[in-house]
Amino acid sequence: MTAVPGFACPHCGAVSYNPNDLREGYCGRCNRWARDPALIADQIACELERLDELSRVRNMVVVLQAREQELLAVHERSTVRVFVE
Repeated sequence: MTAVPGFACPHCGAVSYNPNDLREGYCGRCNRWARDPALIADQIACELERLDELSRVRNMVVVLQAREQELLAVHERSTVRVFVE
């Protein structure tokens, strides 16, 4: 069995398996285009917000990793070593 790609309209949620709808981004149910410039601008804005959030999270991870290394170094220096002969 072969999977047939479907096109889900971002406006009304209808799914079409018509290859023309998929190629052109058109919804026959609500008669709108998915590649509407306003929709594309909204998608780009959402993606930029997501990337900005990912960047902030990445920066927090870098800071936390550096702090972890500092704490490990302090722990290593403060560990009492007992040598038994």
